[in-house]
Amino acid sequence: MDDPRMRRVLAMSALATVAILAVTCGGAAPTPATSPAPTVAMDRVQVFYAKADADPIAVPIFVPRDSTIESRLRARFDALITGPAGGPSGSFNLLAGTEIRIGAISTDRDLATLDFLGTADDWGLSDAAAVRAFLQQVVFTATDERSIYKVLLTRDEGQPAVIGVSDLIATYHAPLTRELVGPWIHPAHTVVYFARDGQPPLAVYLPGAGIGATAEERIRSRLVALETGPGVVMPNAYNSVRDANSKLDGVRVAGDLVAIDYVVPDDDWGVNGSTRLASFVQQLVYTAIQSRASFACSSRRTVAVPRSSAARVWSSTTRQPARTSAATGKAA
Repeated sequence: MDDPRMRRVLAMSALATVAILAVTCGGAAPTPATSPAPTVAMDRVQVFYAKADADPIAVPIFVPRDSTIESRLRARFDALITGPAGGPSGSFNLLAGTEIRIGAISTDRDLATLDFLGTADDWGLSDAAAVRAFLQQVVFTATDERSIYKVLLTRDEGQPAVIGVSDLIATYHAPLTRELVGPWIHPAHTVVYFARDGQPPLAVYLPGAGIGATAEERIRSRLVALETGPGVVMPNAYNSVRDANSKLDGVRVAGDLVAIDYVVPDDDWGVNGSTRLASFVQQLVYTAIQSRASFACSSRRTVAVPRSSAARVWSSTTRQPARTSAATGKAA
């Protein structure tokens, strides 16, 4: 008897047997389709390579969009430290292959603080030009982050960063901006000079030195930086201006002559001995003539330095000049 229900049961049993045989004989059971893994959203940002006497060159990299500001900054500097020494259009990377390492990175509103680890005063930079190029790379790279405008350099968990090279020592107690380190800034405007016995004076970058739109403002800012700066920056480089009794009162520029007015309490400059006097005059001369002008100082007692770089120190009583060589500090 042909029973339709029996035929359906037999047909289902046959299909089940075929499926079991397929798996047993090595056939693969179908697997469900999977969704593709989600991609991480990335932002295109920039690091900067230095270029001699020109704007730094931007080089793009990519960082995760949802990362913190500190992580984005670290990614930039990791890219420089592990990147090539040479960049596009003749640019170069002074962070590549050096011993310089960045520890903590912190931010506070528009300020980023970069703490460098285990560095001596010698950061592996050859001269003042290399220091300027290094600072351009660091500051331009950090301020590429949209919210960052200022960059403070520290070392070894918050100590002031000090960078020393053969012709410059730089201490960074205040934040830097692109306006302070850009290639359009005349390097000589931003340094003062410390005296060294028997050697040429040492160029020293001090915060606030060289700020101003006019020659008078720039000279005044450098001399104020000397008065308020440290007494010593290296074992043999000292600042006689800081310890003097005389205080800056005004600066005037007429052609190639700079007149600097000092207030001298009780007619006592507070500069004792011929060596200190020579170093005091030397510091003033070298620091003032960075604006390519010759130099004169007055106070009711006058120190005058003509363009030939010879200093005349006027007597407080006779007002007659005793000639002093600004270059050597020796009486002439």
